[in-house]
Amino acid sequence: RYQSELADSYNNIANLLDDSDKALASHERARELRQRLSEDYPDVVEYQSDLAQSLYNIANLMRRKDRSAALAAHQKARDVRQKIARAHPAVNRFRSDLAASYHSIGIVLDQLGQTGDSLAAFENCRDINQKLVNDQPTNTDYQDDLASNYNSIAIVQIRLGEPSNALAAFEIAREIRQKLVADHPEVPGFRVDLASTYKNISLLQKQLGKMEEALAAIESSQGHLQTLLKDAPTNADYKKDLADCHLKMSEAHIHLGRIAQGVEHLKKYVDILRADPNPPSNIGFELARALARLASFGNNDESGITQTDSDRFADQATSLLAEAIEGGRIQKEELQSSDFDSLRGRANFQQLQETATNNAEKPTTKPLQSP
Repeated sequence: RYQSELADSYNNIANLLDDSDKALASHERARELRQRLSEDYPDVVEYQSDLAQSLYNIANLMRRKDRSAALAAHQKARDVRQKIARAHPAVNRFRSDLAASYHSIGIVLDQLGQTGDSLAAFENCRDINQKLVNDQPTNTDYQDDLASNYNSIAIVQIRLGEPSNALAAFEIAREIRQKLVADHPEVPGFRVDLASTYKNISLLQKQLGKMEEALAAIESSQGHLQTLLKDAPTNADYKKDLADCHLKMSEAHIHLGRIAQGVEHLKKYVDILRADPNPPSNIGFELARALARLASFGNNDESGITQTDSDRFADQATSLLAEAIEGGRIQKEELQSSDFDSLRGRANFQQLQETATNNAEKPTTKPLQSP
């Protein structure tokens, strides 16, 4: 009992540490104690479960530094959890832990470029989660895990060149998350995930050349984000995602030849970015890109943008780019984007390009080192 409590203390300390090396050392100490306990008391299932958890924690910490080592630790945790789940099939917690191990293995395998093996791991996870949902259909955690699982499967299938299978997986994730939102509208996390799933579906439909379907999906995402913002109007993440929806809706409408709608959504995108009280460092560049797009519609009868409007947007865009170049936040290559084609004939933009080129050609000076 003393050793078990000491291991728990090391585990809790690790979870509180910001220093990953110190946290890893503390998790390793917990693992050593739990390894000894599991060997000395092989019939105590909680000791086995705690050992698997320590291995799982170690793997998660190692993932950024050494993915191969992280994979090995995750696989050890999976092996322990698989043995426990087989010995105690009626305990849902043990099956859920095993599913989590398979999901983490799938993530690391995908990061290592082993996409086929990653898909197999995610499918194993899905099978376990599906059984858990079947056994406890009202358990929202199991439903949420299953939806996340289908989302991961879809992403890997896209990488494997299986867009139709990926779309089917995204749709299953959407159906699960839609039911979670309908049954539990008070839980914002379920609606956030549903909005994200619609966004994924939209991106894939766009890749498949189905722009109307892509537009419908991103409009659904926008609708859920607007609902979220009614309850949390200052939430920066919701605003950022809503801005992204307006940008994608603008692109879709313009692609479909509906210029007026495209311009309207592009203006809303600009308005949200400008209203951000804590903008990211790259906001100037993104605003400049959008303003340059708006400038390109000058004198387009359908857009409603006059030449005067176009000139104003162009001036605003070049001013923002000048600030970004002066601050070293963009490179000359970024100015080659077709989004800035509407600015290329302007003398002030050409001067910006020259400044960015000169900055790129300046030799970097290394600080003097003490002898």
